Amino acid sequence: MNRLYSRAGAFALSSALCLISVGRLSAQTTAAPAPAKPAEEETITLSPFIVEADTDQGYAAKETLAGTRVRTELRDIASAISVVTKQFLQDTGSRNSNDLLVYTPSTEVAGIRGNFSGMAGGAIYSENTVSSTTRVRGLDQADNTRDYFLTDIPWDGFNVGRVDLQRGPNSILFGTGSPAGIVNTSINDASFKTAYNVENVTGQYGSQRWSMNINQSIVKDVLAVRFAAVDSKQIYEQKPAFNDSRRYYGALRFDPKLFGEDSHTSIRAKYENGKVKSNNPRQAPPIDEITPWFKTGQDAFGNYNLNKLTINQFSNNNTAPWGATGLPGAAGSGLASATVELGGWAQTRSYWPDVINYYENTEKSKNTVSTPNYPSGNAIGTITAQMNTGNALVNASINGLSTFRPFGIPSASQYYAYVGTQGTSPNKAAPGGVYYADSTLTDTSIFDFYTKLLDGPNKKEWQNWDATNLAIDQSFFNDRLAFQFAFDHQNYTQGSNQWMTGSNYAIAVDVNQTFADGSANPNVGRAYAGNAASNPNYAFSTVRDTFRFTPTGELRAEDFLGKSSLSKILGKHIFTGLYESNTLVRNTTSWAEFATTPDYVLKNSKNANAANTLGAQRSFEWISYLSGSLQSKSSASGSNMPGLQKIEPPKYATVRNFNSTWNKPTNPNDPAYVDPTAVYVGTNTQTGAVNNTTQANNPANYIGWSNQSIEYMRDTDPNQFPDLVTSAGRTRYRDISTGITWQGYLLDGDLVPTFGYRKDKVTSYESSALQNQNTGFTSLNYDDNLKSRSDVSGTSKSWGGVYHLPKSLISKLPGDMTISLMFNKGQNFKPDAARLDLSGEHIPNATGNTTEYGVTITALHEKLSLKINHFETTVKGAALAGTNGNDI
Repeated sequence: MNRLYSRAGAFALSSALCLISVGRLSAQTTAAPAPAKPAEEETITLSPFIVEADTDQGYAAKETLAGTRVRTELRDIASAISVVTKQFLQDTGSRNSNDLLVYTPSTEVAGIRGNFSGMAGGAIYSENTVSSTTRVRGLDQADNTRDYFLTDIPWDGFNVGRVDLQRGPNSILFGTGSPAGIVNTSINDASFKTAYNVENVTGQYGSQRWSMNINQSIVKDVLAVRFAAVDSKQIYEQKPAFNDSRRYYGALRFDPKLFGEDSHTSIRAKYENGKVKSNNPRQAPPIDEITPWFKTGQDAFGNYNLNKLTINQFSNNNTAPWGATGLPGAAGSGLASATVELGGWAQTRSYWPDVINYYENTEKSKNTVSTPNYPSGNAIGTITAQMNTGNALVNASINGLSTFRPFGIPSASQYYAYVGTQGTSPNKAAPGGVYYADSTLTDTSIFDFYTKLLDGPNKKEWQNWDATNLAIDQSFFNDRLAFQFAFDHQNYTQGSNQWMTGSNYAIAVDVNQTFADGSANPNVGRAYAGNAASNPNYAFSTVRDTFRFTPTGELRAEDFLGKSSLSKILGKHIFTGLYESNTLVRNTTSWAEFATTPDYVLKNSKNANAANTLGAQRSFEWISYLSGSLQSKSSASGSNMPGLQKIEPPKYATVRNFNSTWNKPTNPNDPAYVDPTAVYVGTNTQTGAVNNTTQANNPANYIGWSNQSIEYMRDTDPNQFPDLVTSAGRTRYRDISTGITWQGYLLDGDLVPTFGYRKDKVTSYESSALQNQNTGFTSLNYDDNLKSRSDVSGTSKSWGGVYHLPKSLISKLPGDMTISLMFNKGQNFKPDAARLDLSGEHIPNATGNTTEYGVTITALHEKLSLKINHFETTVKGAALAGTNGNDI
């Protein structure tokens, strides 16, 4: 990757100064006067609540707010804190957590460039999310903060001065939260140094990132403004994946001289707006449900392979590779749906045109809307019909009609769990139990996962946010007494259209010889991708408002005892208080991207309950073929299958379905009248059994298979969107925190103990969206009277100390070496009012406790530094397990 820096403002200013200097020298005829004595620079007083990123030198940081909430030297902090400077971010090209956490100690991040899988409970980290899974000390995901305010907003290096990583719980910074720690980004303030920066980064696959950072001092040491922006277009080898990000940031700093020379006032404001649109690349290949179709004989566990099996659901003579015959749906059949069914697809399945040439024509077809080229042929199933017999409506179940079961190659876990248990195939347990992981498609000649995104342009993710931060700092007596009022507001939304999830992210083979109406399937043997449900869409939004008051004061022994040996032993003591009110409103919404209108189900099943839901009977279900027939092939190698093209149903479509409307006269005097209770000898197509039943179960007495017009709703229509919502919920959360921190500097600063105490009281309300009683749809309205309230409170403490070996003991060591010993115990908790025992009593909050100790060695005036830290973390009352290890 090439990085091109353009500091236009600095270059123009330097050029102008050079030209002016040359002009003056050429005009002089007398000797130049002696250079004037440089004026002493005025010292800029910093608030104890500010750490300027400009004071960091190279990769070394001297101070942080992460220890006690006020500016403290890193050498005096016992807890495990790493500070990443602006220079380190620039040199490593780290612009976010994905980039950075692979470099920092005891931190991990999932993703394409990550250093752990992100697996939890057997599930692989989803590429469809917009935020990364992180892990600290192998324990849990860290909480993200910006300027030590909890946040959902992803950080970007364009406006970040440094990153502080707190490993382990620390009630000084947060009483409730992850026991793993926090990752805090310090957002750049406006500073009193004028500087301009423009940067361009060009990536390997045509990615472009432009950023600018303009800081202008308007009134020296009094008023300054900053503006920054970034426009990033990330393009990947995996087409058509992308990630577009655009962010704008502004800051103002006003330091009026209000209360004399020994006081300092600072008023700061920050605002950021950002948007991210993406179709993120996949980090794992599709599930392989195609190569098993070609395998013959038996596998290592004694299970028979499929040997290009195809199925006719209307035939009694389907032969399995192990010799069993019968109907696919028959009880005990080795061809039962659990064996080779990819999922029960509903009757609204649509077929899409071939997309073999899609990869070569991506840009042209990106916005093309395809239309079905074959009507759906799925039956509703065992249909319950209503017939008017004159005086009453009679319900009749049509036993003679098959439930259509689309079949395909199973995933590994499906195949090995079922083959042999329902048929005559031998079944042998695999070593380690009955769980089988799905294999992925790694043959790039079948599908080149590295260069193609199977989802095509259908998957998407998005993020939008606004963030405002206001702070007023006031100090007196040369920072001996100070306080800060701060307010932070964040409005954040993220969402994703996951398109192909779980086992649906796969390439399989259509093994159906017929459609549901018995007609021949011309696509048997073709590879395809499909989705067995309406595309799941998920979004959540958070509104965070935090008010924080932080007073701090310093007490020195020499103020009472004068400068003496006793005052050096007692040293100085810094007390910092905290009052914080943190409120959160979180809304979550799930919806279907497409679905048929309710009248489709009403026309066919007379099931009003099904019509009022967005379940399988109304969902938009599709398959798209990726190859020609593979029946004559010995393997799928060399197929070179493409990714999907844009898939979107038309507003109106025609499908072929079984209409369960009674088409015989209901008047017994009519010559064509058929008595629904009369005997009918029929064959049950699911079991093959011939039995005596009634004419109510005779498909010939209904309208039967016919072409029907349906209408699709879509989430892009604001009038239809509310009727596509499947679930919605809202949480209101408030955390009132109070705390105090003490840090002492004893023995002339060689011994630095710290103690923090914090109390959190959490109140939360949870409510679900109301349902429309007439339609059954989930609305986006909430009744605050129908909500659950929970109140949880807890206290947490952190304490520790640093002992710097006196210079009298180590003065003989070479290289101006220093040695410091550290010990720290940290604590916090996670409130959860839903944790109840069998008697309904509240279970104590899950807590995290860490004990750590270590040593720091520096040399060459602290230019070289080595810190070794051993930790032991225990988590009580949660699913997480404790860890222990070392940070270096």
